[in-house]
Amino acid sequence: MARAGRALKCILRYTLITSLAGTGGALINVAGAVLLLGTDKIMLALMPGRYAVAIALAAVLPVLFHHLKGAAFWLAGLVLLTLGASLLAKLVFGAEAPWHLVLTLNAIYAAGTVFLFLGLTRDTTSCDGH
Repeated sequence: MARAGRALKCILRYTLITSLAGTGGALINVAGAVLLLGTDKIMLALMPGRYAVAIALAAVLPVLFHHLKGAAFWLAGLVLLTLGASLLAKLVFGAEAPWHLVLTLNAIYAAGTVFLFLGLTRDTTSCDGH
């Protein structure tokens, strides 16, 4: 029973960390859009669907974190989040911005999300031995 309780605690911890990292990455993405495209892009911060997508994409990070270490985790996280967010933006949500801009802004999201995830997971050694 104690093992099941520990597993549930770890699942909840990683769910919270992933949610915070995805949300933070989405806000960092908005900051990048404001810096690159102008202050009118601040309105992106008020779109709740962006946070849901950002968190859903970030859900891959605990799996990567469990299987990859160091630079491999960073690279895989950056590539998967950047490409996933960019493909969704262009092909599902119909973003009209050119590909280079979509990829740049989503790379900002990906880097922020991976950075926050790693920062928030440094005290999770009791969950997986990292």
